[in-house]
Amino acid sequence: MARPGRPAVNSLPLVMAGPIVRRVTTSEVAVWIALREPREVTLSLHRVNGARIHRGRRSHTIEVGPRLHLAVAIIRGVALTPGTRYGYDLELTVRGKSPLSILDPKCVKDAKAALCLTGCDRPTFVVPPDKLEEIDIVHGSCRMPHGPPPDLLAQLAPMLDAVAIDGSRPQQLLLTGDQIYADDVAGPLLASIIELADDLFATSPKANRAPVRVGGAALPESDLSPYQRESLAGLLVNPGDVTCHLARFEEFAAMYLMVWSDAVWPSPLPTDSEVGAIATGIAGGIDGSEKAHWDRDRERLRLFHDGVRNVRRALANIATYMICDDHEIADDWYIDALWTRKVLGDPDGKTIVRRGLAAYALFQAWGNDPDAVLPAIDAISRWRARSLKETALDGVLGLPSGTVLDGGHIKRDQHKAVRWSYTVPGPVHRLAVLDTRTRRVFTGDSMALVPPDEIAPIVRSTGKPSELTIVVSPSGIIEPPPYEVMRLLARHSSERASTRKFDAEMWLASSEALAALVEALFAEKRALVVSGDVHYGYAGTLDREDSEDSDITRHVPCFICSPLLNSFVGDKRASLTVIAPPWPDGQEVSRYGTPMWDGQLGRVQIRRFDGVLAVHHTWYFAHDKKRTLNLAFESR
Repeated sequence: MARPGRPAVNSLPLVMAGPIVRRVTTSEVAVWIALREPREVTLSLHRVNGARIHRGRRSHTIEVGPRLHLAVAIIRGVALTPGTRYGYDLELTVRGKSPLSILDPKCVKDAKAALCLTGCDRPTFVVPPDKLEEIDIVHGSCRMPHGPPPDLLAQLAPMLDAVAIDGSRPQQLLLTGDQIYADDVAGPLLASIIELADDLFATSPKANRAPVRVGGAALPESDLSPYQRESLAGLLVNPGDVTCHLARFEEFAAMYLMVWSDAVWPSPLPTDSEVGAIATGIAGGIDGSEKAHWDRDRERLRLFHDGVRNVRRALANIATYMICDDHEIADDWYIDALWTRKVLGDPDGKTIVRRGLAAYALFQAWGNDPDAVLPAIDAISRWRARSLKETALDGVLGLPSGTVLDGGHIKRDQHKAVRWSYTVPGPVHRLAVLDTRTRRVFTGDSMALVPPDEIAPIVRSTGKPSELTIVVSPSGIIEPPPYEVMRLLARHSSERASTRKFDAEMWLASSEALAALVEALFAEKRALVVSGDVHYGYAGTLDREDSEDSDITRHVPCFICSPLLNSFVGDKRASLTVIAPPWPDGQEVSRYGTPMWDGQLGRVQIRRFDGVLAVHHTWYFAHDKKRTLNLAFESR
């Protein structure tokens, strides 16, 4: 018998998450969706509130679990008008039956309210513009469901409502890391994730759950209950740090669904007395300090759930690009050579990394650049169909099969490994998104976030130069000087715990990689860098003079967004970041005032570019003494 408040398996909606608009160019549109049953999925484009103008080919869902089927539906070879709004629909078809529109109540309950902006009869998106002054981009990272409210991503839908039909409307959303927190899951949420995973994957406390091993021995379910996972933490981080870490692929998948869709949430969330039955099949609850954590987090999760409906609607109406940082897998994942050897050298530790990466490929990377990620999607599909062993995923996911490090590089199969970095072209601007997590190079105390020879091929324009290149680096290039110095000292400390305590993973940890990035940035006509990760907002510029006697200085503005939902400085210091020209002529940047909470008006972080210069640091690169890099800062 189902727990009271838990949706019956057969009552889960056909569309469990999505649609999420992913890659959009003037010739291509891709939309991601998660379904309860297999379907053929066909994407069609429409005039806003008007007739259909394009219809794509049918895509087939892949079976991730008995009740979880994913697809990315794509239209290619079209000629879309820059800066123009388009509506879209998805047709879901079972062979021999008429297709259903995603707006049909059999697909999504109250679909218009769930998916459409104000004044629109379908979900919509905007094609990137062909004028610099019309570029409008929203940026955020670090969204922990039980963080102090509010959830700023939930504020995006009302912002889009205000400009759904008329006015300047954001064309792209950049989610630059920590879209889930696999290593820090609230107890009530972990219980709900376990429960949802059982429903989606036809498992139970007594049957079919994937084994989770430590030291080669499978853990009993009692050791995998909320607050009882200490033995897992030793595989991935310092022992005892984490008690609610995700461990199974099925859990990673369920968490993605829950942070993006209200349709799969139970109402109400499990109580503390129901934990035992959910996790182990044996009645039992929690008490002591864990009970206080449970009660606090359950209330925060209730508030989070209230906003998820708006998050779903926002993601259905703006082209969304994602890149992982650490919390998608584990805290400070690949922070140093010691961590990397320890975890990837342990088959049980590597298993958790593999499962997290497989979920990342399906739920995030697939939509960024569908063709580039297809080898990983195909391999994961065969694994889920039991025609491929789980360990056979290591090649496409970039994991070593034997020796972990070779010359400071993870020893991966370079011919098979999918690369998570990607680019997105546009009429006047392009996105260059760097994976600063999985391709690190360790040399002594230094660490290159990206191999120096891999930076220019992503950052540099090919063919006709873009008017503006927006580089996404989850790790910031510049940070407040005291914090930056503290982290750099920790990086070079003989005590490895210092590196982890201060999250000492930064571009400054490798002068060679930083120099390669700076050279690539200044080779572009205009460049801008956006980052996240550190849970505070910050703005600065990279300024460069080509010679000591030059009176011409070029600027590359750099922005670190405050967290979407994980602020450590108090609720009212967070802001949703919007990047919009004029750029970069020293004028006030266009602003959005978006209602946030307590009647206050949230403001974007960006100020006048000529007003951010407060403190200058100068680095002289050994390879070229004539060029200087001035790091300019303003604290937020």
